[in-house]
Amino acid sequence: MAITCTLAVSPEGVQAGQPTEATATVANSGGADVTVTLAELFVSPYSLTDGSVSVAKGELKPVVGNVMTVPAGGSLTLKAKVIPFASSPATGVNAAEAKFSVDARVWTSDGSVADADAVILTQLDFANEAQRAVLDFSQLDRSALSAVGVM
Repeated sequence: MAITCTLAVSPEGVQAGQPTEATATVANSGGADVTVTLAELFVSPYSLTDGSVSVAKGELKPVVGNVMTVPAGGSLTLKAKVIPFASSPATGVNAAEAKFSVDARVWTSDGSVADADAVILTQLDFANEAQRAVLDFSQLDRSALSAVGVM
C-alpha cells in the first residue's frame, strides 16, 4: 500500500504573531482504506542564527469532522495553524526575513509512515522593526543621550 503526504503553507510569508495555515494531504494509492493513527507537524528555525525564536502550532486535524480514514485510491486533508515568533533577524543575505522549516509525518493503521517534503515559512517583518527602532532612536531627546554618554 502506498501512502504519501504532501504539505503546503498559506500564506507562505507572514508577520510575527500572524497565523498561517499548514495543509497536509495524505494520499492512499492502495486498494484498502487506512486510518491515520498519528499526524505530526514539525516547525523549526531554518535561517536564524541568534535571537529569540518560538513557534505556536496546532495539531493536524481533518478538515471535515473527526474522520481520519484515507479511502482506497483517495486522500485526506489535515490542517493546522502555525504562528512564528522570531525577535531578531537572521544574519546574511536576506536579514529582513526569518525562515522556518515546516514538515509533516503521518503514521497509518497498516504500519506505513509517510513524510512530507519540508516547505519554508517566512516571517517578513524584521525590516519594519528595524525602521521603527531607527525612528524611535531619532525621536529621543539629544540631551538625554548626551547625559548617558551616547552623543
